[in-house]
Amino acid sequence: LKARSRLDLGGVGGKHGSTSGVKRLGKVVLGLDVPKSSRIASSDWGIVPLSKRQLMYGARDAWIGAAVVDALATKDPETFSPQALQRLLEEQMSIGTLCDRFRQRKRAKNELNTLLGDLPKNPRIDPEELPEAIRDDVILLRAKLKELSPAQPLFFDVEKLAT
Repeated sequence: LKARSRLDLGGVGGKHGSTSGVKRLGKVVLGLDVPKSSRIASSDWGIVPLSKRQLMYGARDAWIGAAVVDALATKDPETFSPQALQRLLEEQMSIGTLCDRFRQRKRAKNELNTLLGDLPKNPRIDPEELPEAIRDDVILLRAKLKELSPAQPLFFDVEKLAT
C-alpha cells in the first residue's frame, strides 16, 4: 500500500485558525460520542510496530473519518462526493513531499534551537535584539520554518449539514 496523498478532515466543521478533531466530527456529523484516550493519542507513533492499542485507536479514527465523509457526501455531494474528493486530493502535496518538508522543518528547528542556545526561543523577538554573530542565520532559519509550515486544512462549515 502506497499512500499518495491525504485528506485532512481537521478543517471540516472548524473555523479558520482552528481545527476539529475526529471526536467532534463524530459527534456533530454522526451523533456519536467516541471516547478518546489522550494517553494513546500522545504516545510515540513513530515506533514500529505500533502497539495493539495504537492500532485500534488509528483504526477507529480511520473508520470515523470514512463514516463522516460518507455521511457528508449524501448531504453535500458537490463537496464530498468521491469525485470531488479525488479532485481535491490531486491538488494536495504528496505524502513523500509532506514527509520531506516535515524532516526539513525539524532540522531547521533543531538548528535554530542550537544557534539560540540559552537565548529566548520566542519567534516574536526582534532580530535586532539578537547578537550580531547569529542574527542573519536566525533570520534565514525563521524564514525557512515559515516556508515549511504545514498547510492549513481546507475549511468546510458542516453545522448546517449535521444530523
